[in-house]
Amino acid sequence: VTFDEVIPTLTTVKIASNNDDPTIAKEGDVITLNITSSENIKRPTITIAQNAATLTDETNSDGRRTYSATYVMGANTEGVIPFTVGFEDLASNEGVAVSALLNDDDGAVTYDKTIPSLDNVSIASNNANNLTEIAILGDQVTLTIATSEPIKVGSDPAVTINQNDALVTRVDDGTNQNFTATYSMTSGDGAEDIESIEFSISGFRDAAGNEGAAITTTTDGSNVSYDPNPPILNNIVLASSGDNIAWAKQDDVISLTFNSNEALLTPTVSLLGSVADVTITQPQANSWVAQKTVTGFHAETSVAFSIIYGDPAGNNAASAITSTTDGSAVTVDMTSPTLTKVNVYSNNQINPAFAIRDNTVSIEIEADEALKTPTVTQSHLAESAVSNTDNGANLKWIATHTVTDSEDDQAINFPAMTFSVSISDLAGNGPITSTDVLNDDDGLGITYDNSSPYIIPEETPSIS
Repeated sequence: VTFDEVIPTLTTVKIASNNDDPTIAKEGDVITLNITSSENIKRPTITIAQNAATLTDETNSDGRRTYSATYVMGANTEGVIPFTVGFEDLASNEGVAVSALLNDDDGAVTYDKTIPSLDNVSIASNNANNLTEIAILGDQVTLTIATSEPIKVGSDPAVTINQNDALVTRVDDGTNQNFTATYSMTSGDGAEDIESIEFSISGFRDAAGNEGAAITTTTDGSNVSYDPNPPILNNIVLASSGDNIAWAKQDDVISLTFNSNEALLTPTVSLLGSVADVTITQPQANSWVAQKTVTGFHAETSVAFSIIYGDPAGNNAASAITSTTDGSAVTVDMTSPTLTKVNVYSNNQINPAFAIRDNTVSIEIEADEALKTPTVTQSHLAESAVSNTDNGANLKWIATHTVTDSEDDQAINFPAMTFSVSISDLAGNGPITSTDVLNDDDGLGITYDNSSPYIIPEETPSIS
């Protein structure tokens, strides 16, 4: 029998986690406590995180100097994991319970079961027009991310932007909590507008390996829409302020009106050969009016125009618009028309140069260019009925009226009929007025005749 009254001691007490970092543990990790005693002892009583630990199979017997015990972390308190070791030697000399590490180079294990979260998530575009809430083709969309705690190296967030893998960068500020994720929009993102570009942030883990929940919304309400298409113009109409909207004379105003399917930057509009003196207004949303006044320096020709336009995000039309949508056009004409013929005649059966009651008097009018309906008055002072005779070419007209009783009664001594022909061209140049025949077929006007013929008897010679 050996007498033993020496109190046993522990020479080594080491603790470790099976986590990638043995000094940190998360829920489900296994904590192992290894001890070495100064002599052979009975199986020790070990607690880890205030719960009974289990001796490993290899060390679950009396009479050893080294023992290992394990515990799986669960609903335990976060922080440094406590432990206790109670032991006695084979003679039942009880050692002093131990709760501190001995000769452990790694130190204690910290329990972390808190899931990391994202304190800040914002999204923005690098749009060239400083519209950070809009992206066009080629723009870079950036997510700025800040986490609630340091993120384990190698466990950076996995980020998709519009279902495309984004390039994630860890900000080099020493915190391991700040990241950026970038993606440049391409044709592969489709040709349709996207009201809000979707994204996903997932797969980020803290030092203990706790994985944060996937995030698909920003924390500050920021949003980026995608606009891959240039705007579309419609209802493009060109008109003149003159009496005929298709013709313009000096001082008339040319108006070009058009609508767009979205907001525009103020377009660049050329009228009458240049952008000079063009006034552009926007009477209502997505509706535009460009105007320019005709001066004597402008060419007498069809009015040319161009519209160069784009939206605020920077989508510009591939080419300028140079034609109307309704076929409308305006021609500048600042030259007054010239009468080339004024031919006057009646339907009198005896002589077309004379007219009596109920005869029809006609005045044929021809000019060197298209006319508005001429104004024609005759001796009766009322306007004649005027009609076009060249199927709408508007160079030839005829004015007619029936001789009235009053005209016939006023005819004394075969008076000549008076008339007035007044013409203006389609642009409104004029009026040009004539009261004489011109290139008349017989060179004569109309003479009223209200006297019946009578026989003058021959004078009978007197007989003396």
